[in-house]
Amino acid sequence: MPVTPNASSRTRRARRSGRRSAFTLIEMLVVIGIIVGLLGILLPAVGRAWREGLRARMTADLQVIASALESYRHDFNDYPRVTRVNEGSVSGFNVGAQILGMALVAPGNKDQDGQDGPGFRLQKPVKTVPQGKVYPPYIEPDRFAMDAQIDASGTVLGSMAFLDRYKKPILYYPANKGTSISTGFCGEDEASLLKGTASKYMYNLSYNVAAMPPKTLQMLLGDYDLSGTINGGEIPAYTGTYILWSAGPDEIFGPKTPSAKPSAKNRCDDVANFQRFEY
Repeated sequence: MPVTPNASSRTRRARRSGRRSAFTLIEMLVVIGIIVGLLGILLPAVGRAWREGLRARMTADLQVIASALESYRHDFNDYPRVTRVNEGSVSGFNVGAQILGMALVAPGNKDQDGQDGPGFRLQKPVKTVPQGKVYPPYIEPDRFAMDAQIDASGTVLGSMAFLDRYKKPILYYPANKGTSISTGFCGEDEASLLKGTASKYMYNLSYNVAAMPPKTLQMLLGDYDLSGTINGGEIPAYTGTYILWSAGPDEIFGPKTPSAKPSAKNRCDDVANFQRFEY
């Protein structure tokens, strides 16, 4: 006749079985190590995907501005240009960016354009009589944050620059007419800027004083020896009619080390209206 185990023996076997099924400290450390390793692989990939998605949205923002610039050119037969700032002296911040906002949105200053709200006329009012055609804003005023405020009297406070998704100014460099890569590609020509005859360089980097170090922008455009022209095997990154430039997700204009050429270790996540090939 089989012997039926008593209750105490069954309890001891259950306890031993329970002890055998529990994780040991080493096993738990191994599992934790695997989880940490997977997070170390996944988090950088997720971060890169998030930054690339943000850069794609910034690129789309620049395309909106580019479309508005083409509409402006259709009406005025030219792109917005920088000629003179404060009657003979370069001052303030983001000169080209300010012109961009003034041209595509306009401040709505009644004393300046003869009407309230965004949009502008070709000529100032004469004895309070509006002159010329009223042009609506080429970009909806609430499409971008702007570095400007308008007080109760209609006076514009700020630079009127478009701001990117990190509240950094979007820079604008119109190409000068009658210039080429061989005669002068990019550099600072502040004297000609003040005279309203800025024609030495194809891209006058003084158009956005203090926004991005000019030498950094020269390198980013392909002028690595900072000669002002493309030579010695250099290849221009872009030769279009204007440049739009955002600092990108890192909020830094240019690479992390401005004086060094962009590389895998000196990354640059800036966003422009053209595809840069260096990085």
